[in-house]
Parts: sequence; C-alpha cells; structure tokens
Amino acid sequence: MRFSCAFMIAAVALCSCGGGGSSSSPQVLPKAPTGTLTLPSSSGMWSASLGPWSATSSGKLNAIAIDPNNASTIYVAGGIGTDDGVTTDTGVYKTTNGGASWSGANSGLGDTTVNWLIFDASGAALYAATETGGIFRSTDGAQSWQQVSNAQSVRQIVENNGTFYAASQAGVLSSTDGSTWTVFAATEAPANTVDVSGTDIYVGLVDGTVLHVAAASQQRLTDFVALDAPPEVHAIAVDPADPHSIYATMDGMVGGIYTDALMHSADGGATWQTISIPASLRGAQAIAFSRTVPHRLFIAGTGLAYTDDGYSLNMGSGYGGDARTMTVLSGDRLAIASDQGVALGSFNGSFTTITTGLPINIVRSVAVHGSTVVVTMQDFPPARSTDGGATWQTLSVNSTENGNAYINPNQPNLCYILDNGINVSSDGCLSFLPQSIGAHIASTQPFASDPTSPMTYVITENGVFLASDGAHFQPSGWSVPQPVDVAVDPRNGNVFVSSMSGGAAVWHSSNGGKTFTRSNTFVPPGPSYPNDAPVVAVDPSNGAVVAVTETAIYRSTNGGATFAPVQEIQWQARTRNAMSLEGRRLDPDARAHAAEETGGYNIGEHAQFVSSGSGTVLVINNGTGMYVSTDDGTTLHTLRANAVSHSFEGFTTDGQGNLCTGTDGEGVICASLTALSTTVSS
Repeated sequence: MRFSCAFMIAAVALCSCGGGGSSSSPQVLPKAPTGTLTLPSSSGMWSASLGPWSATSSGKLNAIAIDPNNASTIYVAGGIGTDDGVTTDTGVYKTTNGGASWSGANSGLGDTTVNWLIFDASGAALYAATETGGIFRSTDGAQSWQQVSNAQSVRQIVENNGTFYAASQAGVLSSTDGSTWTVFAATEAPANTVDVSGTDIYVGLVDGTVLHVAAASQQRLTDFVALDAPPEVHAIAVDPADPHSIYATMDGMVGGIYTDALMHSADGGATWQTISIPASLRGAQAIAFSRTVPHRLFIAGTGLAYTDDGYSLNMGSGYGGDARTMTVLSGDRLAIASDQGVALGSFNGSFTTITTGLPINIVRSVAVHGSTVVVTMQDFPPARSTDGGATWQTLSVNSTENGNAYINPNQPNLCYILDNGINVSSDGCLSFLPQSIGAHIASTQPFASDPTSPMTYVITENGVFLASDGAHFQPSGWSVPQPVDVAVDPRNGNVFVSSMSGGAAVWHSSNGGKTFTRSNTFVPPGPSYPNDAPVVAVDPSNGAVVAVTETAIYRSTNGGATFAPVQEIQWQARTRNAMSLEGRRLDPDARAHAAEETGGYNIGEHAQFVSSGSGTVLVINNGTGMYVSTDDGTTLHTLRANAVSHSFEGFTTDGQGNLCTGTDGEGVICASLTALSTTVSS
C-alpha cells in the first residue's frame, strides 16, 4: 500500500477556463484521454486505494493516541467521534516515525468505525472504541486486536486512577482491568462523552443532558433547553485544578438554524453560562485543559482559542481546520484531529499536518474512463487524476465539497460535475465551463444518458434538465414533482424518474418525457421512513425496472407501471439519535447536500447494471453495504470483501472491465469485473 512519503503527491491547483455561462457548441468534439486503469495491488477483491492523495491534508480523523513511551509512534482513526457527525470507516493507521509513513493496523478489528483511541497509563495496551463492534484492545502495537466488550456505539473512553470509563449507547461503562466491562451507570439517552474528577463522573448525552454520577446516584445537571432538538453534548472537560469548573460543548438547532455552544459552570453544574463563540471559532467541538497553565482551557473548532476564566476568549492564529478532538501534550503542544487530518502545533504557532497522503477521504462520487478518475468529496473540492490515481489535481469549479461527478459513457469526452450548478467539460475532464442553470444538486445519482443519442439528463433541486447535445443543459419541462433519480432504458430510450411526492414512487415515460405516469406507492417490507425515495436501474436484457431504497428492493416487469417488493436489505442507522422520521442531520457545512441529508432523499444509494464475466449484473449500494445480483435483486451477494470501509458511496465502471466506488474513509477502491463474477459464482 502506498503510504510512505515518497509516494505523496502534492495537490496542484488546476484553473478552469474562464466564463460564466454556456459556450457555443464545438464543431468537433475532442477525443477523451486514453489510457488503462492499473489497479494497485491488494490481497483481496478490492484494490488498495487509488487516492485521492494530498501533500497538505487527509480526510476526516477523530481519534488519536500517542504512545506514552515513544512520541514518534502515533495511532489515528476515523469514525463518528463524539458528535454524531459525518461517519468515516478508516480503521486504524499507525506511524512509528512521527507521520513520515503510515500503515493500516486493523487485524482483528471487527469494526472500522473507530470513535476513540486511548492507551492505558503504562502504554502497554491500546483501546479502540467503535460504533458497532464494541471495545477492542491491542497489546502488541496494533498488530492484532481482541474484542473486550460488545457494547454498542462506544464514543469515548477515559482513564482515572486505573479505572476506565466509557460513554456508550447503554450509558457509562467501566473496567478495572481493561478486559471486563460492565454498565456502571445506565442512562436514559445514549452517552456521547464522559470525564472524571476524583469520584465524580460527568456524562454528556445525545439529548443535551449533562449528568453527574457519583456512587449509585445520578443527578441531572441541565438539559440545555435553550437549544431546539436535537441538542447534543459533544465534549465535557472538568478542570483538574478546580473540580467545580466544568465545560461542555454542544450543538443543536435554534429557530431552524444550526448553532453550536460552549457552556461553563463554576459551581459543579448547578448553573451554566454560555461563552460566546465568534464566527472564526465556528464548529467548536474540541476542548482540553492546559498542562502548564492552571485553569486554561483550549478550544478548537474552525479556529483555536483559550479561556482562563470561563468568560472571555483569547483567539489564536496558525490553526485552520474543522476540529473534532484535541490532545494536549507536554509543553502544551496540541494534537488536533479534524476533518482535514491530524495536525501538531502550538497556540499562536504553526501547525503541521502529519497525516498527509493518507487515502482516507470520504468520496461521494467517482467517474472513471481509462486512466482518468474524477471524484467529489466531503470537506474538499473535486479532484482529478489522469494517471489512474498516481497524482491528483484539485479542480477549480463551482463546487466546494460533495457534489457529483459523471463521465458520459457514450461520449467520454463529456465530463460533468454537479454541485452549486453544473460544470461541463468537453475535453475529457481536463477543463470545465460552468453553466448558469440556477440549480443545485439534490440527489446522489443525478445523471443518466441515452445510449442511442448524445442526450444527457440531470436531476437538480429545480427539476430535471437535459442536454440534447450532451453539453448544453436546458429545463426539461417535465411534470414530475420532486424528482430524485433518473434512468434510461438502454433498449428503447424510455425514461424513468423516481420521486418523493406522496411517498416513494417512480414516474415513467414511453414518449421521451412528453408525458409521465406515476407508479404505485412502494410498501416497505422492512424498516423505513417517509419519502425514502428510491434509485432506479433498468435491466438491458429484459427491461425489468429495479428500484432500491435504503431498506428494500422493488421490481417492475411492466415498464414501471407497478412495483412489487422483492426483499428487505440490511440497513443500519449510523447515527443513534439523529435518525428520525423528520430526517437525518449529518454535516451542517454540506449545504449542497442539505436537502438529501435531511429530507429523505436517496442518501448514498446507487443502482446500476454492469457487464461482467457472468453477463449483465445489478450492483446496488444502500449506503451501508454494496451488493451484486444476477437475478434483478432476488439474490444478493455482499461486495464488502477486503474493503476497510464498510460504507460505500457512488460507484461506476471504467469501460475497461473495472468497477470503482467511493467510500467513507478509504477514498476510491476498484475491483475487476472478473473478480466480481467470482464473487457471484462463489
């Protein structure tokens, strides 16, 4: 795997061609770049990550542990953390040279959604708190892991005088030997964070409650009613020099607007005051006390600050990330884990990212043709590689994060990025021109192409747009309400559009979109929620229309007029409290994806028929799993195999026999369709 610094390629900014609107149609369309995608070697079906790689950052990390006996040995991991934010499945990475090179350390780790890492006081044992696998321990430098607790959703572990305490879905767990864990204090809502001062334990819950636990009693200190639902306590820190001084960070909605708060109590939690957070510190989630100055609390969000009195903030410079957790080292050196990786530095000093080059980005979508790979990502703008992932360049388009990338399979010189509008390339993704269609992304599978013509369709928050030449988009005028996904029958050009209107359903047209007819409303065979709109794919061999939601597969054999449930598919609510009938709140910064992440859109779902050695097969992704089927969804085979991440995003084929997918924490991974056929036949 390519993790040494010798392989880390600097991200070079690529300027797009100027102009703010549509250009005239080219007389001769340039040919798409050629080349063959060479997959990095691995020991299983999926390749090692193709990247993206960066010399200045990495993807989200929320856990860090530094060996107390050797500061050059550092462990980092990504999961959810203590904030119910965007999920990654990076597993654990280890460096023995201060970040010059990294290697995966996941042998025996049953869950790669790692929320917290902590050493015991001696440094002999390392513990990993995971989301669904419980607590794991390693006593051999993460060469192997053993499960020591099967508790669910363990978010944080702290140690106090030889006893461990863990915040979990069941409440507070405790262990005196690291091997046996029991419920120390059950809580009404899942616990996100915990801190200990002497015999006093303070717990932050996902419903905004702070509890004081002592012996066998619990005292509700506050529920921070000033915040509308869902308020969550992300971090608690008790002043080691004054046990009556307690700080808590949280977020929630006030008047329908996301906000975050830093709270302080000077009387053991009896009363609380809000510390005003300036815009430059937005997203403050990480707090930790100084090791050199009594009462000093460091606060990290998008910036860095400290307070000595619980009232005023002293703003610092030199740090600019999106902090998740923070560790204070000797001399008040700070190690901050963020959405951009792990950085080391000092207050008002410079920070150095030590996880550069790790291929752990959350890749929302991937488009591949030959050796050209284009991705859209969480927290980063789109990037492109023209050499199969060896080097990457940041694309200068009107997209700051997320979005969707697409290469027209019938005319691969045409390349698209949809986010804050649509960007079109006619030279094989080398340069892009924005088009002023006044619409943003509203789906994770927004593109479709007619295999018999240049016609290209795209779903936006303002409806469906189409380009008869594949390059210049105009409103379609289709009467489909709240469209989410579009698919084209490769045999005859019939169009199918899924919709959120009045429940999950599919609208179909047999006359090129002039008129549409609505199918029956889907009846969920498994757990679901209102308006779980499906993604759609059409079998080129028989015309069967398959629709996939997060929880089930449906099929139509009459051209989309009626759908019947085929089967329930495995589904897992990744966030414990934010999953609700009203929707799910993931990253408040992801404005372009706000609709799909809070309104029930197809979150991470994708369905596509691809050609393999076993013929045409259906590949589907329901957000928490990827599957392949040879019988239009009746039988499913899991495709997780050797992937580190078990949460997949948008996928595609490269036209040369490979299936490539974005992941939540492993970048882009690919598999040959021959290997896919082996999976189906096994």
